[in-house]
Amino acid sequence: MAHAQEDKRVTAKIESSFVENQIKLKAVVSNNTTIYKELNYLLVSIKKGSGGNLSKNQQSGKFSINPNEVKVLSEINVNLEKKMP
Repeated sequence: MAHAQEDKRVTAKIESSFVENQIKLKAVVSNNTTIYKELNYLLVSIKKGSGGNLSKNQQSGKFSINPNEVKVLSEINVNLEKKMP
């Protein structure tokens, strides 16, 4: 009988969707292991305005995830409309 390591791990991705001149960014994590995990996350969005100014949104925190669970950690909505001077 032989055993090999499985290539299972915790993975993260950012999903995006567009709704009415806004982009929604969603941080999603999947625990593809058989072990309960406690981890941290950081989601940052930086938007550059037409005048060169920057707008920053940062969300972070601790979370737990069960084996084979998929979880949404955070969502950010960013307005894509240009402001008229």
